[in-house]
Amino acid sequence: MKLTSYILLLASLAIIGGCGGGGSTAEDVGNGSGGSAVLDTDEFYVGVGNPTEVKSHVRTAGSFGTSCSLPATSTSQDLVCIVDVPEGDIQFNGLKLSYNAPKNMCRYLTRRTYWFYNQEVGTGPTAIEINKTVNAMNLVTSYQCSIDGGAFGVCTGFSEIDIDATDSSVTCKYDLTSVGKKNCCFGEYTFTKRTLNSSTGVTTVESDNVDWGGDMKLCSGGPGRTNWENYSDSGTPIGVIEPAYDGLKADYTITAPIKSANDVYNISIANFYTPALHTHDGYTDLRVSTLPYFIDPVDDRSGTLLSSANPAYTFECKDESYETTNRISVYVREWDVYTDYLAYIATAGVTEVPDRPGEIEGVNCDGVGSDCNDRFDLDDFITEILGGPYVTTTPADRRENFPEQDYP
Repeated sequence: MKLTSYILLLASLAIIGGCGGGGSTAEDVGNGSGGSAVLDTDEFYVGVGNPTEVKSHVRTAGSFGTSCSLPATSTSQDLVCIVDVPEGDIQFNGLKLSYNAPKNMCRYLTRRTYWFYNQEVGTGPTAIEINKTVNAMNLVTSYQCSIDGGAFGVCTGFSEIDIDATDSSVTCKYDLTSVGKKNCCFGEYTFTKRTLNSSTGVTTVESDNVDWGGDMKLCSGGPGRTNWENYSDSGTPIGVIEPAYDGLKADYTITAPIKSANDVYNISIANFYTPALHTHDGYTDLRVSTLPYFIDPVDDRSGTLLSSANPAYTFECKDESYETTNRISVYVREWDVYTDYLAYIATAGVTEVPDRPGEIEGVNCDGVGSDCNDRFDLDDFITEILGGPYVTTTPADRRENFPEQDYP
């Protein structure tokens, strides 16, 4: 398959090479639905199932006029498709993806949803030690701290945690429950406290194994948060396996962003992005990614590598050995101005202006009184929210690279 769209080719490669975010095959879960009536016996395809609510054009990444489908005789095809929609339609009506697998083409069909990290996530330190000295009145006169076996020193300036050694309390920087958000600090740690009483010369030692307590399900965003029921033990969305040997026809309904998140974003449904805008490396690791930062944060503040989330809606045709024989990856692209969308359709893709960031209604736009770009997509997170490239100059900057949407 030849793709003329460099953007979507890179996105396709990201899907092929992505790690645990989409869930490994070992984590996939069956839904036991069995086969169903087949709409089309000749094509494996994905389309839009609510055309009266959402204007749309579905195509392959390489051709405006080629439908998002593969013949039943296809083998080893990795098809990337774009669903073009006006931003208001999906904001208020959501999207229904209809998928079809012909009889005898797929033994199983695995479906994975698009999702991202909604908040800054990270793995906390694995060992914390506090050495304190108290006087006869049990008042702290001195204290030192060590993280992950490092040298003892002052108990401030750590990139991932804050320590109040006077009362031996520890707070992870990825835990934002104090400001009304979620705890996205993961892993376990050994907490050792040594207290020397200077008046008696006696040292007491306490040691506990503690869980940082993060909930990955609550730290995710997109349909993986709002329209999914299957998660791994760690809380990441995992693939759904459906028997397809007798053919399979079904719909996947994605909730309208206006109903699923309290903000002006469309990133909870529109997953199309421009890789060049999102190029970044890790906070400490030098691996380069062209996925949006909140889909592939590479590592946390200390350099612990993190799995990528899933950037596409994927539909995989599997054989009896659960090998992928064909795959369709879908990217939803929203259009800021409806007349631009109509021109795109009328010219069969020649006139292509989906984004109008920063422009005001009345200035090459339709209507009056507000911005053309009313609902932000993934590229707008860079251009409109951050106003530039992702920042990791200091540890605290890393938090700004995540949407932090408020989900009901």
